[in-house]
Amino acid sequence: MKKIFTTLMATTAFCCHTMAQNHGGLEFVGPSTMSVQTAQVEAQRDTVTMLTTGASTADITLPQISYNMQGNDMSIPSFTIHNATFTMENMVITFADQTFSETISVDGADKAITGTSLSATYSHADGVLLLTAKFKYGAMPFEMTYSVNGYYLKAYTAAVDVVVGGAFSYQNESVTYKVRKYMDGEVEKMDVAIPQYELQNTVMGNITLGSYTVCGLTYDDATEQWSRNYTNDGLSMLFSNGSTMNGEYALNAGSQGNHEQHITITATSSKDIRIVNNFQPGNMPFAISSTFDTASETDGIESINDNINGNEAPIYDIYGRRVGKDAKGLLIRNGKKIYVR
Repeated sequence: MKKIFTTLMATTAFCCHTMAQNHGGLEFVGPSTMSVQTAQVEAQRDTVTMLTTGASTADITLPQISYNMQGNDMSIPSFTIHNATFTMENMVITFADQTFSETISVDGADKAITGTSLSATYSHADGVLLLTAKFKYGAMPFEMTYSVNGYYLKAYTAAVDVVVGGAFSYQNESVTYKVRKYMDGEVEKMDVAIPQYELQNTVMGNITLGSYTVCGLTYDDATEQWSRNYTNDGLSMLFSNGSTMNGEYALNAGSQGNHEQHITITATSSKDIRIVNNFQPGNMPFAISSTFDTASETDGIESINDNINGNEAPIYDIYGRRVGKDAKGLLIRNGKKIYVR
């Protein structure tokens, strides 16, 4: 199963290369280093975007770079290097060392970016972008060097099924999760960016669940899943229902010490994944469980709200466990997927 997920990420990255111009480009997230003279700044999660503009050209967008020099906080805005040239062979894209020149507007004034060197390689096989850019910004007298080791951030879009308090089931038909697989020293890990989305017509009205990123999922051979208990990771999320419950809630053990925040990712095939996230914001009295499954599209799913009690065929959840007739959400009966609200 672990190999399936590796194949899934690599194959998707290769296919997305030729389609990037239609979907905003490929995103890479990873640690970076910026150095100027004796100053050096490191960041753990910079995002670089590569957007193909032709058969052998691409736009590369670098993130905002902030640093401190001689006691002064300084910042270089995000900017795009346009039409950098590359070659591609054996599923590896190579940006040979080249110069670049860009102009960006900052507070109504033009700032020149003079690049003396840009080099990069992107391997489809492992989804890694290695990039180094050397440039001067505006009138600053010193050249800076920016390097990033980015891992491909794969976006998946599908419906998410949410069960609140173990009793109430809801669905948002289209949300996008982003996943990256990377090496942390000798350990292979995954991060998952959980999006903000809305659930309509719940018992608490229309609620919004905010975005956050869980880092450092590891693989377990016994369960064939990537997982993490993120109770102690210091994360929080927005919870809003347009009332006094609106706010940012911690995803921790809560004052009662009985909340567990846990997420798993499973590669269900060479093209599909399932993400199950169990969480309980703050000291809310109810737990929330969300299931995001790219293989569980609603096309062809029949509604059986009016006849489920009249059919004695056994019912299973999407994990193959037999459930009762009062079960809600995405289920399987007689070999067919059904959705019960």
